[in-house]
Formats: sequence, C-alpha cells, structure tokens
Amino acid sequence: MKSGEFAKLCDTSKDTLIHYDQIGLVKPSSKKANGYRDYTMDDYGVFVTIRALVDAGMSLAEIKERCDKDDLLLFHNTVKETQEAILQRIRELERSKELLAEIARQSEKAVQDGLEAEGVVDVRVKHLPERLLLVDGPAQVKHPGDSFELLWPALGKAMMLTKSIGPAAQLSPYGLTANFVDGKPLYQSSYLLLPQGIEIPEDALEEVSRNEFKIDTKPEGDYVVVIFNEEWPEVGKAYKAARRFVQRENLILEEPYYETASLWFLDHGEKDRFRCTLSIRIAG
Repeated sequence: MKSGEFAKLCDTSKDTLIHYDQIGLVKPSSKKANGYRDYTMDDYGVFVTIRALVDAGMSLAEIKERCDKDDLLLFHNTVKETQEAILQRIRELERSKELLAEIARQSEKAVQDGLEAEGVVDVRVKHLPERLLLVDGPAQVKHPGDSFELLWPALGKAMMLTKSIGPAAQLSPYGLTANFVDGKPLYQSSYLLLPQGIEIPEDALEEVSRNEFKIDTKPEGDYVVVIFNEEWPEVGKAYKAARRFVQRENLILEEPYYETASLWFLDHGEKDRFRCTLSIRIAG
C-alpha cells in the first residue's frame, strides 16, 4: 500500500508518516529504491496503537522508549495505566458537562427573566413545577437587607452536602423562606433549590439527615413571581411589589414566600449585586 493510500486509511498526513519513520515508531514494511514507502496492514495496527497512546496524552518519546524495550509486561502495564487515565478524564469531563449544562440553564433563565435590567424588573403570575429544597434550620438573618454574612455558615455546609447529590446540585441557588409578621417579611429558613427533576441517591439522603438538614418540597402551582436585580439591602422592594400586585389582582396567597438567588456565582463585586426571584404560591 502506497504512503498516500496508507495516510488516508490512518486519517493522517504523509508528513506524519515520514516523521514516525524517522524516529523509528512506524517504519514502512518496505522502501523502494526511488524512496517510495510501502505499508501493510501490520503497519496499520502499529500506527493505530501509537495514535491511541498519543491521543491519551503520552509523548512520542515515552512511547518509543517502551516499545524499544520489547518488554510485554511493561507494555501491558503502560496500556492499562493509560486506559485508567482516560477513564478518569472521561469522569471529569462528564462532571464538567453536567455543571456547564446547569450553568447554561440558569443563565438562559436569567436572560429570559430580563435580569440585565435593574430594580424590580417584572411581576407576573407564572406556573412553576415542583422543586426539591435542601433546607437548613431557622434562618440566621431575620429581615430583607440584614447582614448576609450570617447566612454563609449554614449555606456553606449545605453546599458541601450537594457534592454527594450530584455535580449540577453544587450550583443550586440559595434562598430564604419568609412569612409576613406584623406587616413585614420575616425569614423562616434557608435552603438550596435543587435542580429540577433530580434524583437524590440514598447515601446522599442519609448524609443530609446526619447533618441535620432535610429535603423539603416547593409545590407545583401558580405563583406570583417578582424578578429583582439590585443590591441586597434593597431586596425589600421585591416584597412590596409582590404585595401591591396581589392587592391589585385580588389574589389570595399561600405562605411562605420563596426568595431565591438567580446567579449567585456572579453576584459579587463592589456593589454586592443580588439577582433573585421572589415567588409566592396562589391559593387554590
């Protein structure tokens, strides 16, 4: 088989074949007096093996060193180690794939919600699906605009627990439930809003229980939804907007209010930007 045909079979270039020949990795079965190289299917097997090792991350020098030793056990161990490295990389890429899918979902939703704008962006009625919540005990902050630093210990512990639930769960938005007491919103508990449709492994449920957290449900239904984008101390505006909308539309609500961060991994900087949705289920 001429070098051009062999290069096409191997999905490579003639220059690569020449280079492999020069360093002694894939030598053609024969060379004619005019310099033309002829290859056989045995050469194809050698090339495919070497390309697999190269694609797995081994250098040509490493491959040649092992091949030159003509040690079958060493070669076998090299292949097995390389195979395990690939499998580990695949696992890492699968994890990255899940994380990126969740980031894309959250950012797409933020764009659809119009969170490029500031203030109370929108108030609407929207049907929301059932969602699972990873819930901590009583919230350490009490009112909208209080020091958010008090929340981090509990939320940090909750985020550690999400590692056992799954990659996408590690980006679960944090939130707070609130009830109105004496005409003002009072926070009740903090939570992480788990990805829609997620199935929680049994060992993760046990870990959640051991750490005195619980899995709760935000029920499916029609909700009054407020889209908010401003600094954290101003979040009380979202509650006022919700109350005005409810009174104008003559709606009856079922507490609690769910105040959920939209893009918490981007909400940082000098102004402490806080993008969130406030949702309250409509009774009936």
